[in-house]
Amino acid sequence: DRPRGPRPTILVSGQSYPYAIAASGANIYWLNLGDSLSGSLAVDWEGGERLACARDGEGCAASVRSLVSGRFEKDLKPSVLATDGTNVYWSDLARTTVGTPPTPMVWSCGADGCGGFPRALSSSDAWAVAVGEIDVYWTTGLGGRIESCPRAGCDRGPRVLWTSPSAGTVGGRTLDIAVDEDSVYWTTGAGELMTCTLEDCSASAMVLVPSSAGLLLQGPLCLDAESV
Repeated sequence: DRPRGPRPTILVSGQSYPYAIAASGANIYWLNLGDSLSGSLAVDWEGGERLACARDGEGCAASVRSLVSGRFEKDLKPSVLATDGTNVYWSDLARTTVGTPPTPMVWSCGADGCGGFPRALSSSDAWAVAVGEIDVYWTTGLGGRIESCPRAGCDRGPRVLWTSPSAGTVGGRTLDIAVDEDSVYWTTGAGELMTCTLEDCSASAMVLVPSSAGLLLQGPLCLDAESV
């Protein structure tokens, strides 16, 4: 028989299509997509929520609270969730005017709530989001870029750290992302793991794991003191 570890603790159940998760300090945050509404090219997810609960090791059903609720209007679903303990960050689409196409946005909400009204950091179509000590970073999927914005917002537009030479192609996509105090790491549609320094990303960008390694680099990136 294979060795068995301890059974996982169920923190909360009965959620409506939980999709992404982040943790900081005493709290856990996650996205509920809600119910899928079919019949259109862009799938809508009715009743979506961004939620939080206290992490005490014994479950958190009694402390679940909704930070923001509403519909996710995104054919590729919201990005992974990120938090710095003060705010929660994610991306999805917003309709600024009835009858007009939705606009991609990067959002933030206070970790203790924002009255149901998140703050728009940038009108960028973010694929995945990561939080650094000063800025928020994201990938743009088919746009092939790494962008950043101060956590307070960037009214003048985001800073473009790096653009893939193959932007606009499947292989040139920038996908999952992680950041530490010195560097940013991301995966590409070509199956690469890349990194660069925060000071000069364009000049320092390099491949850590090449596509020739044949790895399926999908899913959130995680960092510790030694590895990614």
